[in-house]
Amino acid sequence: MKSPISLLPHEDLILYRLAEKYGLEYRSRPGYRVFDAKNGVYIALSYVMDLVNGKCTF
Repeated sequence: MKSPISLLPHEDLILYRLAEKYGLEYRSRPGYRVFDAKNGVYIALSYVMDLVNGKCTF
């Protein structure tokens, strides 16, 4: 089994935009998160890029 790829938030945004530009399928989800109790929201500290058909999109 192949492992997903961990990304920092700015890396996820860049890869998302590149995938959009070149018409590639891109899947990611929040990885490590912390809860901001004051504002009642989760903050993603990292993202996970899921593999498409067992391969990296790029």
